[in-house]
This record gives sequence, C-alpha cells and structure tokens, in this order.
Amino acid sequence: MASLEVVVRLSATLLLFSRALQVSGQTDFVNKKITQLGGLEYLHCSNTTDNVTDLNSYTPMAWMLPNLTVLHTSKDRFEFLDENWTLAISSVTADDLGLYNCLLLGNKTDGSDEWLVNRLGLNAAGPYFKSFWDEYKWNTIIALCATGGYCIIVAVLYALHRLAPNVCLLMDKHGSVGPQSSDEDMAYNDAAEKSDNKIVEIDNASFDADQQKYHTE
Repeated sequence: MASLEVVVRLSATLLLFSRALQVSGQTDFVNKKITQLGGLEYLHCSNTTDNVTDLNSYTPMAWMLPNLTVLHTSKDRFEFLDENWTLAISSVTADDLGLYNCLLLGNKTDGSDEWLVNRLGLNAAGPYFKSFWDEYKWNTIIALCATGGYCIIVAVLYALHRLAPNVCLLMDKHGSVGPQSSDEDMAYNDAAEKSDNKIVEIDNASFDADQQKYHTE
C-alpha cells in the first residue's frame, strides 16, 4: 500500500507540473480578488470553469501552490479543509498571489482512474490592493534623481565652457597670467641695464678719443 501511495503521489505531482507549465490564457480559471494582505482566504476546488457538472465522483488529492510546491496534506499556513476540497491560506502575503492547481481523482464508468486538474486564482490577474504609485514609487524617484543630476552636470560643463575664454582674457588684461617678478629679479634687471649703459658710454668715449687723435695727426 505504501508503494502504491508513492506511485499515486508521484503521478499526481507529474500531472500537476504538466498542467501548471501549460501556456494558457487568463480566463480558464476562477480568480478570487482580495483587497488587502495579511488575512485568511479560502480557495474551493469545487469552483471551476470546466464543463464538469458532477464532482461528487472525484476526490481532491493534492494542491499546487503558485511557487510550484505540491502539498498532499496541511502544512504551515496552508490547511486542507472539507476533506481537501478547501484550501485555507492564513496571513496571506504577496508571494501567495497567483495560480493554484487542485488535483482531483475520479473513476470512469469502466472502473479506470481519471485525473482532473482544476485551476484557481488568488489575485492572479494582478495585486488589486496596490496602487501604481506604491508599485513604481521608488523607480520613479530614482529616475527623476538621475535625470536631474545629469541635467546639472551638463549645465555646469556648459557654463564652464562659456566662461573659460572670458576668464582667460580678463586675467591677461590685468597681467595676472604668468609668473610674477620678484624684487631680486627687478634689482638684477636694473643692474644689468645700468651696466649696459656704462659700456655704451665707455665705447662712445673711446670712439671720441680716437676721432680726436685722428684729426690731430
């Protein structure tokens, strides 16, 4: 019996995964909408959009959560009620929102087993209790700050580009560009100029003496 139960559970899990991974529209399940988190919510496996009128011949075997975890019995915040027909979710969080799959086992008229997967939703079409501002507030603030910082940098670079030539011209006009002459340099320049003048005077005196001597002869 234990091995048979393992086989049944394994088959049920594989069936749940194959059903959950199927690409399907957003209209083939009953979607329960909630307005806030933290409460106690119930999902009923008997709620279905499939053309199944009589579910009395079926037995709920397992539930698959939105994160693809398969539960065969109650665990943590997830409790099976009404002989597994109802899944109670306590302290609902945002991670609990999404699609749930309920696996049903039934018997065909020929006595063979028949599996049925019923898909249910808990705010599967979106978190209705959130506003767009709450959802994208920080993204908007970061984008605005980045844009503002970029505009400031561009404005500063443009101002420097426009003012830099004027600043250079103003500095040239007042003679503040280039190294400043010290007192020693100025004294040295004056002494060199006086020395050059004396050399010129000596040369002129020598020239005058030579001219006078030439005329005397």
